[in-house]
Amino acid sequence: MKLQKVKAKRNTYGFTLIELLVVVVIIGILITLAVPNLIGAQDRAKNASVNASVQALRANIAIATVDMGGVVPRDANEIVELGLIKNLTNPFTNEQIMIVDGIQAESAGEICYLPDATLSEPFILGKSKEVVSQETIGGFVLTGYGIVMGMPDIIISLDNGGAQ
Repeated sequence: MKLQKVKAKRNTYGFTLIELLVVVVIIGILITLAVPNLIGAQDRAKNASVNASVQALRANIAIATVDMGGVVPRDANEIVELGLIKNLTNPFTNEQIMIVDGIQAESAGEICYLPDATLSEPFILGKSKEVVSQETIGGFVLTGYGIVMGMPDIIISLDNGGAQ
């Protein structure tokens, strides 16, 4: 009896299982690198929106102060009553921005208002640990909260340049 040689034909038009697994692993690695960067980009964009809102509110309050004869709004409620925040949106909740009295807020996207004050020293994101203010008649300090390292924190603090 004579043994015959069997020729196995291989399909040369497809990919092997190993080749497919290598591609899937590479795609998985790329996704794990890209997702945190995309999330960080969203936070940076929302923080930029909070910065713009603080600057717009600063201009609105300055205009209202001139209209009121040099008297700054006495609290956050008066700012709301004057309609100074009606076009400002919290980018984290997509609702109207919240104005809080003082210099500490609870969540990202809120803006704090401190009347009759000015900054003792400039607030620098990443360097300043807190907002330091002092009393000044006719001044005000606005502090915006955003996301820093995944947690709500101060991202901007501006004053109106002192007494008017």
